[in-house]
Amino acid sequence: MKNKRFITIIVIVIVFLALWFSGVLPEEMVKVVAHNYISKHGDGVEYKFKNVEYSSAHDCYFAYYEYENDPNAETRNIGVYYRWFPVWVYFDSAFPGIM
Repeated sequence: MKNKRFITIIVIVIVFLALWFSGVLPEEMVKVVAHNYISKHGDGVEYKFKNVEYSSAHDCYFAYYEYENDPNAETRNIGVYYRWFPVWVYFDSAFPGIM
């Protein structure tokens, strides 16, 4: 019985690490962090999530939002640091230079 628990725990840890280092879990964290950030601003309701991508030039993730009422409007970019633990918003294209 203890052997099965140990093997189950090892498999869960391996799956978690595989998802983490493949970038799946960090991208989901970026979505949550960027959504919380943008929803706390008054104009955040007007934006719709587009996608997330990692920028090796900036060594961080960018979450892209588009203006809901006008899809041709400029995209809003939210930069989230760090690569392996993305929890800090350091850039917002709507307010450049404030961060």
